[in-house]
Amino acid sequence: ASKWQVFRMVRFPNALPYVFAGLDIGIVLAVIGALVGEFVGSQAGLGYLIMQRNASLDIPGVFAILIVLSLMGVVLHAVMKLLARKLVFWAASSSRDLTGV
Repeated sequence: ASKWQVFRMVRFPNALPYVFAGLDIGIVLAVIGALVGEFVGSQAGLGYLIMQRNASLDIPGVFAILIVLSLMGVVLHAVMKLLARKLVFWAASSSRDLTGV
């Protein structure tokens, strides 16, 4: 087999579970990074709204925004897991190994 065939048929498929794990972590950290960037130097966005609500002592508003951010993180995580399950169907998830689900 040529180097290209070995890469395409063996190495790349074996690397995909790790690629999707990295994407899953990266997507969540990107949301956190965007939020921190909005804290520091933005005039719009959820981070700016948190700072604005916090300055005006609107605690329910802060928690409402935090709930929206949490839901966004959960949805992005679920989308990545769904994509990984559909595209890398041969790789068993560690949670499925332990729980049988």
